[in-house]
Amino acid sequence: MTSTKNTERDLVVRQWPWFMWVLGLIFVGAGGLLAATQTEQTTLLCQRGTGECTVSVVRPFGADETRSFDISHLQGAELRLKQSRGGMSYGLNLVVRGHRMALTEKYRSSRRARDQTIEEINSFVADSEESMLRVVEDDRWFGLVSGVLFIALGLVVFVQGRIGQYRFSRHKRGLAIGTRGLLGREDREIPFDHIDRVRVGSMGNGRNSYRVEVVLHDGEAISLPTSFVFRARADRLQRKVSSFLGRRESGEKIEPKGVSLFPDPDDEVSSGPGEVAGDVEGGARREYGDFDSPSDW
Repeated sequence: MTSTKNTERDLVVRQWPWFMWVLGLIFVGAGGLLAATQTEQTTLLCQRGTGECTVSVVRPFGADETRSFDISHLQGAELRLKQSRGGMSYGLNLVVRGHRMALTEKYRSSRRARDQTIEEINSFVADSEESMLRVVEDDRWFGLVSGVLFIALGLVVFVQGRIGQYRFSRHKRGLAIGTRGLLGREDREIPFDHIDRVRVGSMGNGRNSYRVEVVLHDGEAISLPTSFVFRARADRLQRKVSSFLGRRESGEKIEPKGVSLFPDPDDEVSSGPGEVAGDVEGGARREYGDFDSPSDW
């Protein structure tokens, strides 16, 4: 979001990176949700001594779940398939009294691991001499890794959001640029007499968005911290900046009332705050001293 403040002495364009901040928080929230809902460990435990099978699901960030059934009802296990754009993935079903019951809702890309588990369960059902069956499906790492990746990505996006301020000052006769964020602050100062013109430029090959640029005499183009979908809004900001600088859209210099931004080269320059005293000869450009640091904003 961009805001503009225009007074007799200053024109300030500020940008608040709400989009980056909100997007970063969305990724962090999604990562937390993945870690909370997709991390679980499922254990199938069958004991012939008790005549019972128990399926227990342990979730670090949620409610645990336990299901039990008679061991004689367990008839075996079979593969569950799922086709997606990424390829085939494999799940695991228990066959209990002719009904299919998912041991876990999670799918894996490796069929070999599923086949080994199915063989282990079917072998227990076929061999009544085996006293106990214990199968563990550990899906904690998938949820944790996915959640951590989303959270890390969200934090990166969030800290990349930087507040930008472009202050055009008639009193200091210069443009002070400052950006700050969680990773630090950058400042730059440009005298008005280094500015050649203000123009509207397009962004991207599709030319479907526009930005206002301050072009210096050496050809460097400094983009103001905003972009527009509609050209009319960019033109409006361009005219506002050009008028404040005392320039027409063509780059021609004009003199605003009561303010002389571009003194005649033959005029004597008096000593004052931020200026170098002396005559300007031979059409040389007027030089200015250091501006106050943007930290004084």
